[in-house]
Amino acid sequence: MIARDAFEFHRLPARAWFAENVARLVKAVREKSPEAVSLGNSLYSQILGSSKILADKPTWILAPDGPLFELPFAALVQAVHSPGDTPLYVVERHALQVVPGVSAVFPSPAANLDGPVVAVGDPIYNRADLRLQRRQSVSVVPVRAMELARLVGSGREIESCARVWRSQGYEPILLQGEAATRANLMAALRRKPSVLHLAAHVLFPNQDSSPGMVALSLAPAGELELLGANEIGTLRLSLGLVVLNGCSSGRAAILPGAGLMGMTRAWLGAGARAVIVTRWATADQNDGDLFQSFYRRLSSISDSTHRKSFAQSLQEAQVAELHAGGRRANPANWAAYFCVERN
Repeated sequence: MIARDAFEFHRLPARAWFAENVARLVKAVREKSPEAVSLGNSLYSQILGSSKILADKPTWILAPDGPLFELPFAALVQAVHSPGDTPLYVVERHALQVVPGVSAVFPSPAANLDGPVVAVGDPIYNRADLRLQRRQSVSVVPVRAMELARLVGSGREIESCARVWRSQGYEPILLQGEAATRANLMAALRRKPSVLHLAAHVLFPNQDSSPGMVALSLAPAGELELLGANEIGTLRLSLGLVVLNGCSSGRAAILPGAGLMGMTRAWLGAGARAVIVTRWATADQNDGDLFQSFYRRLSSISDSTHRKSFAQSLQEAQVAELHAGGRRANPANWAAYFCVERN
C-alpha cells in the first residue's frame, strides 16, 4: 500500500482464500443475503483493516490482481459495531479508481471532454418487437438468427439521463430502437463524444475468456448487429467517458501485470479516458436512478476547473443510492459498478 508520504507491506492470505471468499461475498451481495455484511467486513479486515495510511485518503487507486478483480470493493464493510447496526461501507468514505494494469505508468492521451453526449438504448432484438413489424425494410427474419430479450428499461434509462444532460446544456444524440445500429454508432463516434453511454446486451460467446461484444439492433437483413471488443480496440478515437451498462460488461481475462482485458481494455485502447462497467448482471427494471445521480454529480463535463474524477462522481452516486433507502439502498443494486480510469 502506497500513499504520497508513506508505504506499508502487509502479509495477505493465500490466493485460494481470496478466490473462495470473494466468490462468497459476490454471491451474498447479489442474493441480498445478510451474510454480505460479515463477509464484507472480513475481507476488508484482511486486505485493509491494519493499514495506518489509507483510512483518511478520500481516493483509493486500485491495481487488483487475480481474484481481487472480482471483488466489489465498494461493498466492503469498513465498520459494523454490532449485529443489526447500519454498516459503514468503503464507498461511503472513499472513491475507488481502478487503473488498467501496467498501462497506468505510461502517459495518457488527452481525453475529449468538449464533444457531444451519445447514448444507445433499447435496440430491436427480436421478431416479437412491434417496432420491427413497423419497419418496412425488414420482411422476414431468418429462422436461425440470434434473438435476445428486449431491454425496455434501457430506453427509460437513457431518456432519464438525457433530461439531466439537457439541463446541463447538452443536446444528446440518442440511438434507440431501429436507430441503434452499427452505422449510426460509428458515425456518432466520429464526432468525438465526451460521453458514450451504452445500455445494451453484452455477449460473451464460446468461452468465459471471450472479450465480449455489444449487441445492437437487428440489421435490415434480419441479423443481429454486433460490435466486438477486438474491433473496438483497433479504433482510434477521442473519447471522454464510456459507460457500458450491460450484464457483466466488466467480465474479461485477467493477465498478470497487464490487468483486465475485454471490453474495458478495448475502449481504453480506442482512446477513452475512463470506462464504467459492471461486475455482474444488472436488472433492466428501473429508470437509471444511479446514472441520473451520476451525471448530475459529474456536473459540466467540460469544466476542467471544477470537474471531479469519474471515480469520484460514481462514488457520490453510489452513496446517494445507499442513502435513498428501500430497494435502491441494497449493494446488489449499486456495488456491481466500477470505474477503470487512466491515472
